[in-house]
Amino acid sequence: MYNYDDYKKAEKMIIFPLEEVGDAIENGKLDLGTENAHVKNHCDKVLEHRPKFFNRSEVVSGYEFWFNEHGRVYVPQTEKNFNAFIDNIFQMKGNYSQFQVDNYNLIRQYPFLLPVNRFDGGLNLSGDFIYEFQYTELDDLPKGWRNSFVKDLLKELKKELEKHHLLYCYRILQLKEKFGGLRWYDFSNTENGYAIIEKYANISQHTCVNCGAEGKMRNRSWIIPLCDDCETQPSVKLNLYER
Repeated sequence: MYNYDDYKKAEKMIIFPLEEVGDAIENGKLDLGTENAHVKNHCDKVLEHRPKFFNRSEVVSGYEFWFNEHGRVYVPQTEKNFNAFIDNIFQMKGNYSQFQVDNYNLIRQYPFLLPVNRFDGGLNLSGDFIYEFQYTELDDLPKGWRNSFVKDLLKELKKELEKHHLLYCYRILQLKEKFGGLRWYDFSNTENGYAIIEKYANISQHTCVNCGAEGKMRNRSWIIPLCDDCETQPSVKLNLYER
């Protein structure tokens, strides 16, 4: 029976439904380890296929997408199926800017950067907000961080998720800067994964949000870390979220 600490730990590790993970665990092909017992406990109970509310199929260029009532499509959570899914979305338009191509390659490398809906895990492919690789989850972070320590954070986190077979079910809830520090909220991380994020959250407090150099906290009507050079620039010239 869970005590309160166990409950809170399990609550942080809620996972979106995984394909075939139940069978993989049952057959001994997937071992999440004792340190992630709560994740494993949840994996034992998840659906093996897409959630039932993705119940309308539509074939586009030979690929079958499954939509829910809000026009969002199911995002597969195994490597082979995810790659086929993201490649088909990319091929639907075929006329992209270099910026969009870079985003596609980034998501291919780090699947959790795909901006899915926070409630149902689906991707917008209809209506007024069709996803065409205009942005990734990283766009909510200042450019100085994106161009410095975030690259190392992504590599370490991916390695940790791959180790526990969680790369394609891990989901980001929100990324942002707050009070001069990195805030990274997610689903289905491991204990070591949280430690990785905490390490870089500490680094963020000493990294210039504008250029990525070493900085310290400054009061610019809001508190942010800036280096000595960027501190001399007026606030109107600090376009922190440009790409």
